Amino acid sequence: MLTDSIQFKHYTRQKEYQRTPHFHDVNEILFSLNDDSTMLINQHTYHLQEGSLVLIPRGTLHQKFNNNSAAIDSYVIHYDASILKSLSSDVTNLHSAYAECTCCINLKKVSFSKVYSLFQRFLSLSPDSFGYDISCAALIAEILVAIYPMVQIAPSQERGAYFHDDPQLGPVLSYIDEHLTEKLSLDSLADYFYMNKYTLAHNFKKKAGITIVTYVNMNRVRLACMLLKQDYSVKEVSQMSGFSSTENFIRTFASFVGTTPGKYQQSMRESRNIPITPTIYKPS
Repeated sequence: MLTDSIQFKHYTRQKEYQRTPHFHDVNEILFSLNDDSTMLINQHTYHLQEGSLVLIPRGTLHQKFNNNSAAIDSYVIHYDASILKSLSSDVTNLHSAYAECTCCINLKKVSFSKVYSLFQRFLSLSPDSFGYDISCAALIAEILVAIYPMVQIAPSQERGAYFHDDPQLGPVLSYIDEHLTEKLSLDSLADYFYMNKYTLAHNFKKKAGITIVTYVNMNRVRLACMLLKQDYSVKEVSQMSGFSSTENFIRTFASFVGTTPGKYQQSMRESRNIPITPTIYKPS
């Protein structure tokens, strides 16, 4: 049923949404109205402004973090990518264009007004009304069709600036990425970059929106997911992805994914979706 495949939410408080990096078994469209926010997408960190629209495919680690004290203001749609097939035609193949598309773009004034009005229409729909599921699917199609020209022509620098290019943060991120499966600590990083560890931790959190430990763990979990799909055992994956122990791996994995590594692997074997974690994206 379409109603089981589409969920919409307007978030206005930071604690309601994305308190930790995480991923879903469905695709996400995020429309941010904040002037100063940070978006983590896998190993990249993007700066968002009012009118930023982010496309996040299933299985992609991400987190939106508000950088200032203003209230969060985000529209979020979660949907099963399979519905794009039913919305596609021979001429307009939405599934091909968006099923695995990761993109962060800042909408121009005219485009912003159009997309904003489409998200506002979601708020007027009642889940109990006749045709609710079809109306939701139609709005998703309208949004994806409306932004298609911008997604195709936007130069990479307009899709969001990522901090691997930051002169201070970039080298730290690259080092972590290259030594992800090795023993990493704040002390060892501070020694390598000849920095005070407290300064390093403060600068990282200020620019990336998360701690160094969280960044390391989220990318180790991302690596672990790929290894689990290759049918390595949970113990093997914990060692191959850089965790200190199997117990630590299971606990950290569950905090990001919402299920244990064993259950995740079983879901992959049976070609089933990972169970939705209600606290992350089920509308209240």
